[in-house]
Amino acid sequence: MESDDPGDTSPPATVALSGIVLDGPVIGAEVLIRNADGTLLAEAITDDTARFSADLPADVRYPLVITATGGMNLTTGFPPAFGLRAQLDSEPGHDVVLSPFSTLALAREQCAGDESAPAALQLFGLDPTWVTTGATTPPANAEGALSLLLAAETVAEALRRAGSALALAGRTISADEILTTVACAPDATALPSGNYQIAVATFHAHATKVLLEAASGQLTLAEQAIWAGPILEGALISVFGFQQLAIDDLPLSNALLEQLLRGLYAAVAVAPTLELFDLYLQLYNWPTNTTRPELRGASPSFEINAAMNALLDGVSNDPYVAGEFLDALFNHTPDAPPPDILLIADPQEVEAQTESTTVEYAAKNASACLRRGNTFEEWSGVSGPSGSLIFGPLEQTLDFDLQCAGAGGIAEHSVRVTVIPLQDLTEPPEPSEPSEPSEPSDPSEPSEPSEPSEPSEPS
Repeated sequence: MESDDPGDTSPPATVALSGIVLDGPVIGAEVLIRNADGTLLAEAITDDTARFSADLPADVRYPLVITATGGMNLTTGFPPAFGLRAQLDSEPGHDVVLSPFSTLALAREQCAGDESAPAALQLFGLDPTWVTTGATTPPANAEGALSLLLAAETVAEALRRAGSALALAGRTISADEILTTVACAPDATALPSGNYQIAVATFHAHATKVLLEAASGQLTLAEQAIWAGPILEGALISVFGFQQLAIDDLPLSNALLEQLLRGLYAAVAVAPTLELFDLYLQLYNWPTNTTRPELRGASPSFEINAAMNALLDGVSNDPYVAGEFLDALFNHTPDAPPPDILLIADPQEVEAQTESTTVEYAAKNASACLRRGNTFEEWSGVSGPSGSLIFGPLEQTLDFDLQCAGAGGIAEHSVRVTVIPLQDLTEPPEPSEPSEPSEPSDPSEPSEPSEPSEPSEPS
């Protein structure tokens, strides 16, 4: 504390530290501040705006570790499913924000000695510079604040759903363990084994579903069966003091889109359905940093939800499905080569109603292909990256279109089979030479009588 004596020039005895605890906004949380050797320096309780403040010794030595436990998440109405942590390497000079991101980043540093958060943690719609061990810097405007609120709740909801799914599958792993395991497995080279590998896959699969809801403005809190949007929009005012902003008005950042593409690509690789493939194509072709009203205006369809739910069930219950999902997820990178498609039809020209053609395709660097272009049922829907089919006898010229998805993006190819109509196959008969016309007789001239025939002699 500073001295009340205005003439006292001695250094202050304490320095103030203040901050915010976000899962959603958490009120009544116990905040503990310790130094590097674990000595407790100060404690505080978050108020009804999720804020806390504490006085630290003026000669405090950094780094400091801040933890927040208990309390109530204003979004869910329940205590947070996991503890929140952050590390301060120096005096911040501003409010600090404890969030799932600071927690993940600190776990990453502790398990790998790497101060940078893994790439997967930077893809929940936030600027990567926010994802640091030094806690999250408070956003400077309403758009940044609402983005942070939505992203933090998205991670928390993914953790809650993953924990519930693993428990139903008989794999009891706490949300804190899931969070730490995810932080320590940023790519395929660092994956754990057994139940913990399944936990990583389950988290990322649920994160894809939750991000899809968030991107469409329909983030649902599954256990409470309520929509999170209005609560988060209200917290924008109560926690950060910014004017009202609707989630539908938030642009979908490149980071959020990239996370969605990675997750949907992995989903298509494991559970190839037309609905998921079409959604992946739709997102792949959208420009970034737009509000995308096409996606904002509608919840994921029943078919997409059904396909995603089947995937989520498989990932948490089947180690093989979990492994395949993670392989596809971690291989989807900007440096991955695009699909290379070979598509041929033999023959490419056939006689109508009598001949067939064989269509073969093979796509390198692809996990699934979408067949379109004609009315043949066999040439429709999503398949693996290779195939051979016979079509015919054909009656009309047909196009065979193929779109393939790979870790490096989308590629397209098409082949046309030309059908020669029947009338073009039959040679017309050669015309006969016309005969010379006979000269007409003149009716005015009497015809000469014919000579009578001689009677035959009687026998």
